[in-house]
Amino acid sequence: MATALIIGATGLVGKSILANAEKSSFFNQIYTIGRRENPNVSEKVKCLIEKDTDNWPTLITNEASEASESKIFFSGFGSTRASAGSAENFVKIDYGVNYECAKAAKDAGVETFVLISSGSANENSLLLYLQTKGRLEKDIIDLKFQRTIILQPGALIGERDTPRFFEGIMQKVMKCVIDTPLSFLGYPIRGEDVGRIAVEVAEKQPSNVAANEPIVEIITAKELTEMAKKLHE
Repeated sequence: MATALIIGATGLVGKSILANAEKSSFFNQIYTIGRRENPNVSEKVKCLIEKDTDNWPTLITNEASEASESKIFFSGFGSTRASAGSAENFVKIDYGVNYECAKAAKDAGVETFVLISSGSANENSLLLYLQTKGRLEKDIIDLKFQRTIILQPGALIGERDTPRFFEGIMQKVMKCVIDTPLSFLGYPIRGEDVGRIAVEVAEKQPSNVAANEPIVEIITAKELTEMAKKLHE
């Protein structure tokens, strides 16, 4: 049995993380931390609503510290430069909020951290989005959770509550490519599949693990599409 804490639970992938964790017998308690409520959830889900993201680490510390079971933290939280309004705000949101929440989770005794990142994330990239994702990956790994799981999906397919113009155009193209021999062009994947995979991987204890050594598992865009294909066989 475990306790799950989720940020970004109203987003494309986050909604799927929540739904899959909710129906899993592995989790007996789920906390979502966000700016708005998750509708139609069961009694084992507690929604913590806080519009100021600067206060999220405190909420995480309070709730995670009280949980006696194994604690798994999921982050499906993120933004884009267009949504954030500027490059500075994007970094503050996408990197800053995630990293501060990760530090709070580590200090509160969370054993496993699951991050939804991006395909081609690289801290040395010339593209701000990929650079920021790569920097976040590196710094979360450096926190040395007992287990860090990073998913790097390619183009995400699915309906968002807040549509993104350029992503919408890309989705139309990727929907023609997904599940075809051309899927290597962007490795498109359904957001709901990413969420399901995140939960299933977190539930499984990896084999051949050295005692007391931090575990880092990175699942690439290509690997995710292969895993998603098996979900639908």
